[in-house]
Amino acid sequence: MLKAIEESCTIYKGSGAPQAWLAYVDELNESRQYRIALEFMKVLEKHYPDDPDVIANVGAFLMILRRDAEALPYLKRAVEMAPNDPINVWDLGRAYDYAGETKLADEWYQKALPLMKDPEELHHSTCIYAEFVATKLNQTARACEMQKKNCAEDQQTACKEKK
Repeated sequence: MLKAIEESCTIYKGSGAPQAWLAYVDELNESRQYRIALEFMKVLEKHYPDDPDVIANVGAFLMILRRDAEALPYLKRAVEMAPNDPINVWDLGRAYDYAGETKLADEWYQKALPLMKDPEELHHSTCIYAEFVATKLNQTARACEMQKKNCAEDQQTACKEKK
């Protein structure tokens, strides 16, 4: 598969090529083939080093594989290239969160949430952020309010002491 993508990227240079290949990466992600997906993305990166979706996906798969130190530069670059992409901005916040950089994580999470246009994605992400607010920022009252609006009842962990 990697040989085929390498050959294809060498032959076809159209502007839509990276997006066409990213559909295959989604399949690898869904089947939890993260290492293969990363190798796939590295081939795309070689041919499309300035595509923010390619760079963001390399960072995301590195993060999934818990290679956070390697992921961070990719995620930062993806945000520099596409600063209004909510997924890229959110993933940068997640990377900082996983790295224990609470202040930077909070900053990027707060930048990502207003960029999210899909209501379901916004609720889901706000619920995750609320857990971060409760556990990392120790702001349970604030977290509880967010959880009441965005999380299922069994996910309203910050509210348990309030009842």
